[in-house]
Amino acid sequence: MTRSVHGLPGRRFPCDDDVGELPPSLCIEGAFLADPLPSEIVLRQETYRVAAAAEQKLGRLDVVTQHMPVRKHWVEQTMRREALASARLDEWLITVREAYALDLKQPAQDRDTPLRGYLRSGIAVVKAAKRGRPLDVDLMGRLSSVTTGGRGDEPLPWRTTTAWLGGSSPAAAYLIVAPPGAELRVGTEQWCSWVREQKEMPLIVKITAALLQFMLLSPFPRSGHLARLAVTHELLRTRTLSAPVLPLSEWLHRHQDELPRIVRGVVESHDLDTAVSFVAACVSEVCEVEIARIESARRQSAEVLRKFTRRTAVVRAIQALYAKPMMGLSEIESVCKVSDSQAAKVIRQLQEAGVVEPLDMASFRQHTTDTPYRKTVFVPSIMRVLGLWPLP
Repeated sequence: MTRSVHGLPGRRFPCDDDVGELPPSLCIEGAFLADPLPSEIVLRQETYRVAAAAEQKLGRLDVVTQHMPVRKHWVEQTMRREALASARLDEWLITVREAYALDLKQPAQDRDTPLRGYLRSGIAVVKAAKRGRPLDVDLMGRLSSVTTGGRGDEPLPWRTTTAWLGGSSPAAAYLIVAPPGAELRVGTEQWCSWVREQKEMPLIVKITAALLQFMLLSPFPRSGHLARLAVTHELLRTRTLSAPVLPLSEWLHRHQDELPRIVRGVVESHDLDTAVSFVAACVSEVCEVEIARIESARRQSAEVLRKFTRRTAVVRAIQALYAKPMMGLSEIESVCKVSDSQAAKVIRQLQEAGVVEPLDMASFRQHTTDTPYRKTVFVPSIMRVLGLWPLP
């Protein structure tokens, strides 16, 4: 039977302030458990229009990225930007240097950056979507475990305490989410079934409802990050995007002050129109920015390549660096398919031409060894294009 709603209704449950610092008004309201997502959501026509426009821009972004000569490097740096912004949304203080210096091929260390888990879970969800694996409870639990530094084969990390939206401090909470227990588990199973089986709803409407519902459930640690991963999975699963090139968390990080109003509006007045319009604006603006960044990188790369048309190794390095504008010696060696000494020569040539600059890492050491990154270089102009300059 088709069930239509105008928002995301739910029920309130008594809430024990087991942390002792939640706002009294929220404790009086109680914990909010959203009803299962409906098969049909009724919205204003204008909302459907902006959602459709956002979906069209996703198609344009996919076309542009498919024609990049070194797309894999662009995808990799985009995933790093997304992981960095998602971690910052979860209140981790991580620098751009850490994000680009982290080598996932090296084993984790006790002092390792938490960004490793965000990157690994991002890679895992992309692989799952490419293999056609749907989002199920086991996968979401595994992604949570990986994000928090686990191997991914631990028992499901179900939440067992009171949780809220609004940051790590309970005093800043703006909503107490679903209480732990059996109903939370059932609600999560229902969410997974809905995401898997819902195929008729407009894409932007679906990802908005899924994103909000998972936040309201928050069944596992780092549920905000998991909700954003679910959006990536849906875009790849439906082949709306052929690669993860939409760093939504960058936009959400800049607009995070608007989230309490959006979420409270959905819960209190069932205003899903504002939420869908918010997500549509996010998708549209990120698509426009990323397309402009790709075109700028392509123009700059073409201008530089005119100076090195007959130097194969240098050409390869330029193409890669203008897609991923910070690399170490070993990565340039791999990209150029040359020896260590030849890669060092390529770097010198690019420095002399003013294409790259050496990264001052005198006080910054790799997280997996004690060896400084003495031969890491970057392209300042592209770092500016990506909004990653100046480096903190």
